[in-house]
Amino acid sequence: MTQNRLILPALLLLAVAAVQAQAPTPSLTGKWKVHSNVSGNDYNSTCTITQTDKALAGTCVSDQGEVKMAGSIDGNKATWKIDTEYNGTPITLVYTGAFDDKGKLTGSVEVQPFSVTGDFDVSAADATAAAAAAPATAAGAAPASAANAPVTVAAPSASAASTAGG
Repeated sequence: MTQNRLILPALLLLAVAAVQAQAPTPSLTGKWKVHSNVSGNDYNSTCTITQTDKALAGTCVSDQGEVKMAGSIDGNKATWKIDTEYNGTPITLVYTGAFDDKGKLTGSVEVQPFSVTGDFDVSAADATAAAAAAPATAAGAAPASAANAPVTVAAPSASAASTAGG
């Protein structure tokens, strides 16, 4: 009976450790290319992101200029917002996506307040960013270079809102 009391907690600890080792959080620190399609219109931008724990912050540059971005990452899911304007009207672009098992980030983008949506995908703008988003190594840890990799994410230009909003 005493053995069972000792074995059960040990097995629970091993199970928790195994689950944690299987799901490393990708890093978005680095420079990224973001391609968005909203209402049939394609937009490209490059974002430089810094990730601190689960918080994301950075800037995105497109042919419409430079804007700040902020968001968060939780496990393989990432969300960020960009406040900008279109033809003098304030808009917010909300990106919600997830990394697949190969380290590719894809998802949807919503143009608020127009409630128009589209999709986006993110690719590394440099080798450091690619290493940051790559799945864990065989040992269950992210590559050492991932911690300091720069990231860039592109946002759709403000013209997406006007096209989407009518």
